Amino acid sequence: MGFYFAASSKLVVMGSFQHCLETARRLIIDKKARVVKIFRGRAGDKKAFIVGEVTKDGFRDTPSGRCVDLKFLTNEAKRGEGYP
Repeated sequence: MGFYFAASSKLVVMGSFQHCLETARRLIIDKKARVVKIFRGRAGDKKAFIVGEVTKDGFRDTPSGRCVDLKFLTNEAKRGEGYP
């Protein structure tokens, strides 16, 4: 089973793919971020891969996205203030 992260320069949110897209769009509209990257992780993996990014122009698929340490993303999501 996979889970997703929406990460801007100051905020990381964890949830379903749809929740991450909605959060990313709200961050862009509220001008709290210019680019929000969407990561996909799996239980038991050590890395999360970028699956796309959201900008003011919309969602752009990233088929061969770079990977980020999953532990970093989960820690940032837990530490973050959250964004409704």
